[in-house]
Amino acid sequence: MVAKWEATLFQNVEKEHSEQPDFKGALVFGVDTYDVVAWLREVKKGSHAGRPYLSMQLTPTDDSGAVERANIALWEKRYRTAETDPHFKGKESLNGEVLKFSARIKLAGSLHAVQLSVERLTADDEEMGALAKETQRRLAAFTGRGKGTAGREAAGRKIVGVKSRPRRGTGRRGPLLDAVPHRRLRIIRGGH
Repeated sequence: MVAKWEATLFQNVEKEHSEQPDFKGALVFGVDTYDVVAWLREVKKGSHAGRPYLSMQLTPTDDSGAVERANIALWEKRYRTAETDPHFKGKESLNGEVLKFSARIKLAGSLHAVQLSVERLTADDEEMGALAKETQRRLAAFTGRGKGTAGREAAGRKIVGVKSRPRRGTGRRGPLLDAVPHRRLRIIRGGH
């Protein structure tokens, strides 16, 4: 299973209006193909005014099975340690997956291009902060996927369902009850 996808967006030499994109290209993401356009913009207001960002739009191609169109903003990475580090980074959801996007502007002959990289975001990601990792551990324990003491912690809880009234829908002959009743859940510590 591929965990990283790359694409090159070339400078749009046919740009005549500010609404037209600065860069164009295509991204093959799994079995789906997206047309990608990007604009190099600056933040207008606030404490980050004047900072550049990359605004992208991913649109499924006609022959692609993908149905989701995505608008993605990649923010300037201020502290680059190497020339190969990306200029812009961001995290977004596409087709139900949380992904890391990064982009590096490079020379392509006498013009410029954006080297776009897309990776799946995993819980083992080195960029995940300590508090995010702690939240991940607690969520894993809550869902029963935790290991060690966290899993035993979740096993000591008992979930009790409390019935509530079903929602009502409307039909031609009057109000009808939904087929699936909704429930509220309470978690009781200590297995009482």
